[in-house]
Amino acid sequence: MKLTFGIVLFLTCSPLFAGIGTSSGNDPSFWESAKVSVIIARISDIKKVADPGDPAWSNNHYHATLTLKSTLAGVIDSSVTPTLQLDFYATGYGTSIETLPKDGDLVVAVTLSFADPVIITANRISFMPDNAGMIVVKNMDDPQIDQILKKIQYERAHPVREVIESTTRPSTTQPSTRGRVRADK
Repeated sequence: MKLTFGIVLFLTCSPLFAGIGTSSGNDPSFWESAKVSVIIARISDIKKVADPGDPAWSNNHYHATLTLKSTLAGVIDSSVTPTLQLDFYATGYGTSIETLPKDGDLVVAVTLSFADPVIITANRISFMPDNAGMIVVKNMDDPQIDQILKKIQYERAHPVREVIESTTRPSTTQPSTRGRVRADK
């Protein structure tokens, strides 16, 4: 009886704890490995995408065109790349994007260019409002844009790196350094 209850509890609650991760701008590998950019763009041609490999994801899988207005950070040069065709997940389980933008909305989006097509991240992003991978803004003077830029500047000026020690190290009286430490230490 206890085993059955445990299995049911695990199957019922595990989606609440799994799913999307959280990314921070103060990890240099975040910007380098995934070729991350934070862009301001006008979104259009939003279309739902059927996902034959996993029909459950089809409910919140979209394709859109972004007409770039500016790049706040990252590898995408909006003067060289005026438009992007990309995919994203919104309004469902497994994505930080809770609101589907409308055609013509101005958005700030965190893109990953390591994939083809470029994608908007579904992860929670520490420097974005509501930790969303994409938000809608009113115009280029929207105060949220300035807040995002200031958070990115702060996080990139204070990088951290992971320090992982072996779990089999000998016992010592010294405190462990396992975890995140500033790169300048």
